Amino acid sequence: MNVGVLSLPEIEQFPIHRVSRAITFNDIAAETHPGRVRLCNEDSFAYSVGNENTLVVVADGIGGHLYGDVASQITVKSILSAWHRSAFGSNLTSENATQFLCSQIRNANQIVYQMNAEKNLRNPMGTTLLAACFLKDALVMAHLGDSRCYRVRNGRIRQLTYDHSYVSSLVSNHVISRANAAVHPFAHVICRSVGITVDVQPELNFFDRKPGDRYLFCTDGAILSVDENDLQDMLYDSETPQEAVSSIVRTALSNGGEDNITAIVMFT
Repeated sequence: MNVGVLSLPEIEQFPIHRVSRAITFNDIAAETHPGRVRLCNEDSFAYSVGNENTLVVVADGIGGHLYGDVASQITVKSILSAWHRSAFGSNLTSENATQFLCSQIRNANQIVYQMNAEKNLRNPMGTTLLAACFLKDALVMAHLGDSRCYRVRNGRIRQLTYDHSYVSSLVSNHVISRANAAVHPFAHVICRSVGITVDVQPELNFFDRKPGDRYLFCTDGAILSVDENDLQDMLYDSETPQEAVSSIVRTALSNGGEDNITAIVMFT
């Protein structure tokens, strides 16, 4: 894939003597909801649990654009189909996972970009994307846009993704505060996405896996009005992934539900 200039991967030290167990269907749960304002749910998600490796994909059609739901669905289905065709439920290395994510993001981008060209849309459709491959001892992740991944380890939450958005760049440059970012008039302006341009520039990151880690993969609607400390408590205190997912979606709805809400929770 012509992914352009990738950000430098974040490498965590892998404790080789602590290999995590294989993920099962009981370790993962997901929910999606259109929210209380939007008529159409432009979010899409999928996951595939294999004997050794697991794929998680979340996409959020760019709000306010025509066919955002189509863009997210096509992107998720394209990556999931390729995963199944490649039989990557087993025998997958970090290098293989990186190559897979890069090539399939390029493929999905080409499909959506071509559809935009054929339809000659004034506002082309596009989507955010968060795709993660869980291996025996590592997590390989690629993303574009502001869909996020959080990890709770030893009771403490950490955001593993960086938002590719206009307000995120303002926060990084100390122009506005994180609190002001949520209410900024350009809060939904995305700097990277699938389908809008001929080339894509996903951010690739690599993380270690440890037993007991808990993960949240979500669209921005799930965390727009949910405090990070509350997310930490819901992920850490829940007995099951389903309990955590339901708590997150219910909280997002009760706090306004202004956008589509999608959450996938995994306990490892």
